[in-house]
Amino acid sequence: SVIPVIELKGAIPFGMSRAFWGENALSGGAALACGLLGGLIVAVLLAFLLNPIVRWLKGTKLFRRMIERFERSLREKADKIQAEGDEAKSAKKKTFYKMLGVFLFVAVPLPLTGVWTGTAIAVFAGLKVWQSILAAFAGNIAAGVLISFVCSVFPSFTTILFYLIVAIVLMIVVYKFLKARLFKRSR
Repeated sequence: SVIPVIELKGAIPFGMSRAFWGENALSGGAALACGLLGGLIVAVLLAFLLNPIVRWLKGTKLFRRMIERFERSLREKADKIQAEGDEAKSAKKKTFYKMLGVFLFVAVPLPLTGVWTGTAIAVFAGLKVWQSILAAFAGNIAAGVLISFVCSVFPSFTTILFYLIVAIVLMIVVYKFLKARLFKRSR
């Protein structure tokens, strides 16, 4: 569950799949607990280290362009969340709406809407470290419960779900790679 893009959404079906593990497959609760622990580790590390790492990489010649595109993409998503919060009047309400936006973003059980992206968005939206971790982790709990429920109710579907998630991830990676190549050539 600590692997970007696949995260909890792929880890739970993988851990519960009898096709992969046979009788040693994890129960729904054990797979959920392992996935949540991995997500919590990622959220904590990203919340504390993302800004310093981005600043450092922007200072290098090799990674500057890639990091600027990455940062621009996350800032756009963070601006959408901040726009929701800007409608609120008080600072507490703005923070609440930002946290709610991150929670809802992470709670959607699709690739690229997990703890990695959600925590990064929270950091770029200006949430405090604990707020970023709480919002991303709470969303991860919601997504994990949903995925665990589906895998428990339809145990024969777990392997198919895992392969589906991996296929989506591969399509996203190929798309991003081609987009980056075409973007680079058009410059």
